[in-house]
Amino acid sequence: MNLRFAKTLESAILQAKKDFAFTCCITGVEKDDIKEYHLDLEGAHLFQKSTYQPLKFCINNIFPINERDHADRRYDCMDYITYKDTGGSTISRNRTVPERTIWLLQHFHSDWATRGRARLRELLEGIESEIKDREILAMLPELKAIMEEYET
Repeated sequence: MNLRFAKTLESAILQAKKDFAFTCCITGVEKDDIKEYHLDLEGAHLFQKSTYQPLKFCINNIFPINERDHADRRYDCMDYITYKDTGGSTISRNRTVPERTIWLLQHFHSDWATRGRARLRELLEGIESEIKDREILAMLPELKAIMEEYET
């Protein structure tokens, strides 16, 4: 499987949204209906675009997710783990790529789970054959093990 890249971040996100018919792969809500909830449909990167530059414009690395489930620290979301500390204060931290992968696999909407898992497999296969970044490649065994666990 060849990874697909766009020339700009905006065009990569747009194509990722088209791949999922402009529907949130977590809630199953279409773009126009998401606005009723005062949310936007965003392009969520499994490998964060700021950290993993070789995959920033990679369409396979982007999943259309509503803004709350993508990166709202007040909720259990793809980007952040949020919890209360012993004093009752809310703390959040960035999820790692393996944690993001698990979160996606656990939260794909039933109508989009097959397509979402296929996209994850395509991404991992493409990374293995096309990406030379050592940090990204070092994660592949763990990510493949996670995928296998959720495939059964």
